[in-house]
Amino acid sequence: MMDNWENNLINWLNTAQNELESFCTQVNQDWLKSTEEWQTMLNQLTEETEIILTTELNEFLTEVDVFFVEIVKLFLDEDYLNDVDDYTYFVDEDDFNSWLQDTKIKPNSEINPACLGCSNYHGQSYNGNLLVCGMHPYGWDGETCPDWSE
Repeated sequence: MMDNWENNLINWLNTAQNELESFCTQVNQDWLKSTEEWQTMLNQLTEETEIILTTELNEFLTEVDVFFVEIVKLFLDEDYLNDVDDYTYFVDEDDFNSWLQDTKIKPNSEINPACLGCSNYHGQSYNGNLLVCGMHPYGWDGETCPDWSE
């Protein structure tokens, strides 16, 4: 009688193990299928979003371009400019380009000496306004900046 009990227990444990393995395999397959479905859905969403954003952005930029052309036409009315003797006074290409040009300014012993060699230094001029760095947009007044780094 004892042998039968032990055999039943072993059979029951083997059956439980097989069912658990089958369950885990099924859960893993379902998980992989769900993951693939999510990945497909996210890829489709990303593609659709990219198409929509690109289209909208292009339309917006076209509208901005048309707007600026109209603004320039207002300021540079050809009839008015033809009546003016010295056209170069109004549109000096070198002055206009230098006004729009953004320049990089390197630190030296006179300009931002605390920034020499600092990896945080930005030094870009935007329409004549120098942005020194993110921590100190106008630069550091002292000789040693507390945020200096290589």
